[in-house]
Amino acid sequence: MSGIRKSLPAQRIVHGINIKKLPIGAYLTAFESVGDLPINVLSRLFPGLSTDEALLRMKNIDTNGILTLIARAVAVIPDEFLGFVSIILEVDVNKIRNEMTPCELADVLSAFWQANDIENFIRQVRGAVEALR
Repeated sequence: MSGIRKSLPAQRIVHGINIKKLPIGAYLTAFESVGDLPINVLSRLFPGLSTDEALLRMKNIDTNGILTLIARAVAVIPDEFLGFVSIILEVDVNKIRNEMTPCELADVLSAFWQANDIENFIRQVRGAVEALR
């Protein structure tokens, strides 16, 4: 009986966000949204350049270029992260961006992690991968 885990509540509200268990389809939708993440980030880091041109610039980047890139990345990457979080939580990204503190967002993400038993999933996947080696 020790291996059987009691079911978690189906949903709860944390800082005004409805936290609930999600089916596989919701995860697939969220991961589809980040499928183009590398291209989206490159286009925002190097506006007006094609993907190939942006990669060439990164290959030949100098110190000033790195500093510019870091400054742009600080603005771009959090937006992409918040977009992903808004999809997985099924909440408007503006609510997260404009109404939540970093600590509140951490509470919401922690509750989501627990409600969906992500830690146990990762443990099981890791065990399966190790068994295949």
